[in-house]
Amino acid sequence: MKKSDLKTGMILELASGERAMVYLGTETGDVVSGDTWYPLHEGVDEDLKATSDTYSDVVKVLQPLGDIGYKYDLHSINHKVVWERPEEITYRVGQRFTRGGQELLLCMVDNYKGALIDMCAGCRLLNPVTIQNPLCVTQGELDKMYIKNVGEIKLKETEG
Repeated sequence: MKKSDLKTGMILELASGERAMVYLGTETGDVVSGDTWYPLHEGVDEDLKATSDTYSDVVKVLQPLGDIGYKYDLHSINHKVVWERPEEITYRVGQRFTRGGQELLLCMVDNYKGALIDMCAGCRLLNPVTIQNPLCVTQGELDKMYIKNVGEIKLKETEG
């Protein structure tokens, strides 16, 4: 689902656990309001991902069912899920991987910068890549490190 698919009355469930209703075309523009409030254009991008640490990713979009009384109850069970974000694979700093005969280590080299280290050669593979959360590296961020540095897409996690 995209931000442009949202309609007034839909409820966004955020990764933080908060819920907020979408209001399009208000005097102050498109907003979400409920447990949290913010202008829709500031909080999330077109893929419903948070635009900064101030906001949370949208993990679920719900459509209220029934009469008007339930439409404004954000935590009612009388909603149907119209979209849910698939769970994203994440990695942690210190995790080891293999590629052919090469053993790689995921590390932090600076605030919000991650890199892969070739354990056999004892050196970093080219330049670090900016990551959003230093405690939880996403598959996409890992792929960027690998593509940028080695030219391939996936790493296979070392067993054990």
